[in-house]
Amino acid sequence: MLIPMTAIPAGECEIICKERVEGFCEHMRRHVVSVIDDFCISALVTQDLWRYIMGSAPWEDCLQNYIKRGHKFPAVRVCWSEVQEFITRLSEQENTQYRLPTESEWEYAASGSSGFVISDMNGKVWEWVDGECGANPPRPPKRCCRGGSTYDCAKYCCNSAHRSHDPDFRQCDLGFRLACSTTPKP
Repeated sequence: MLIPMTAIPAGECEIICKERVEGFCEHMRRHVVSVIDDFCISALVTQDLWRYIMGSAPWEDCLQNYIKRGHKFPAVRVCWSEVQEFITRLSEQENTQYRLPTESEWEYAASGSSGFVISDMNGKVWEWVDGECGANPPRPPKRCCRGGSTYDCAKYCCNSAHRSHDPDFRQCDLGFRLACSTTPKP
C-alpha cells in the first residue's frame, strides 16, 4: 500500500497573518517562509489507514455528533506520541522514511504558491507538525499544531494559525498528515 503524496518543489512564499494585540485590535504581519529542499506531503491520514497500522480507533471516544466516522475521514484524537509510533510502523512497512511535515513545509504547502494544490490544509482538523513550541522544564517541550478546524472561528482556519500542546494531548479535531523527502535519505 503506497501512500498518495503530492510533490512540493523547494521555494518560498510570503504569508500575511493577523495577530491579536492586547486582545482587542488586530494588525497585519508579513513573513517569508522558505523551504530549501523538495518534499512530498500527503492528504490527512484517514481512519482506515490508522486502524490498519495501529489496530485502534481513538476517535471512538468522541461524542457521536462531534466528528464524522468512516474510511475516508481523518484519524483524530491521536496524540503526538502515538503519531510517532504510527509513522515508525508505516515507514517500516512501506520501506519509506515518513515523518510529520515541519512547520515551514506545512505553511508553504498550504500556501499553494507554486501552483500545487493540497486539499483540506485549513479548517478541517488541526494538524500535528514536526516542531517544538517552547520548553517548560522539567516537562517535555510542547508540540505544534497548524490549520484550525471546522469547530473554530474563521480567524483560526488560515495558513498562519498555530497552537501548541503537550505530546500526550488528544482532541477530537486534531489529526495529521505525512511528509517525506523526494530523494531517499540513507
